[in-house]
Amino acid sequence: MSESLNNKELIAVGHELAKAMTSDTPIIEIAKMMSRLAERLDCTTAALRETAKQRDALARAWDAQDDHIIQQADRIESLENTNTGLGKALGAAQKRIVELENSHIKLRESAAAIHNTIRLDGAQTSLAVILNAAKRAHDESTAVACISTKEE
Repeated sequence: MSESLNNKELIAVGHELAKAMTSDTPIIEIAKMMSRLAERLDCTTAALRETAKQRDALARAWDAQDDHIIQQADRIESLENTNTGLGKALGAAQKRIVELENSHIKLRESAAAIHNTIRLDGAQTSLAVILNAAKRAHDESTAVACISTKEE
């Protein structure tokens, strides 16, 4: 028999030998065939064990990768939630800036009106009118700016 038989050929020869075996078949031929079959079975078993080890290693790697993907998805969701919150905060801050800018414009206009009243009318305008206008401008600007004074 040839030493270079592949598994399929060796199995086929084993089946043929089993069919052709009689009480006259030399025991040495039977022993050689059994030895070759056992060697191939050992090789096949070793290959199967190695394949199983590789499969198990790949399964562990895939599980680890799945865990990593889940962690990354959770992180992305957290970042998206943070981004949404920051977007809302930015919108509120922009709205607040507009409010403060408008308050600043009104305060400057009030200060200019007081200045013009003093400059143009001079002694004709009572101090109480000027102080009331200044107080009103102050109160309006602190209310918009949400500034509390010790008097309140």
